Amino acid sequence: MKPLVLLHGFLGQPSHFDGVRAHLGPVAGTAAPRLPGHGPDGALTAGGTWDDAVEALSSVVPAGAVLCGYSLGARLALGISRRRLDLGALVLLSGHPGLDDSSSRGDRLQEDAARALRLERDGLRAFADAWGEEPIVKLFAASQSERDARAEARRDHTLAGIAWSLRVLGLGAMPPMDAVL
Repeated sequence: MKPLVLLHGFLGQPSHFDGVRAHLGPVAGTAAPRLPGHGPDGALTAGGTWDDAVEALSSVVPAGAVLCGYSLGARLALGISRRRLDLGALVLLSGHPGLDDSSSRGDRLQEDAARALRLERDGLRAFADAWGEEPIVKLFAASQSERDARAEARRDHTLAGIAWSLRVLGLGAMPPMDAVL
């Protein structure tokens, strides 16, 4: 069986794939790394660009792997697939291929920068709680206990790491990749 690499979404955790991993059983080579900027150490946030983050993640994806990403993870998986021709398969869930119009990209860069400033002003808890109230985010957590667990997981990041992620990994910073698809 091919190795499986699972990439979580923005403010997510590798543990968000625990149900998938449990359902698959003991699949050899299954990995779910933290995305750059995520987690209690906010890894890879010292400088860096979209391409640096993609390259760092690409280094943990074995040849022939099935690469599966959700949302931000899907966008990063798409970036990896642009560099790597040795993937076994690519599964993109709720991902976006990037904005090809420069004014749309500029607008989104400004939106993400404003979000990062709100995060830095209001703190991670307030930002993460507001994120959890977004309709699309609520859609994926059926029970109140699941919503509570995900809310707690969204707070398990550093403010600097998530602000960096908004600025460097946001949709406006992502190069357009329609051609990859």
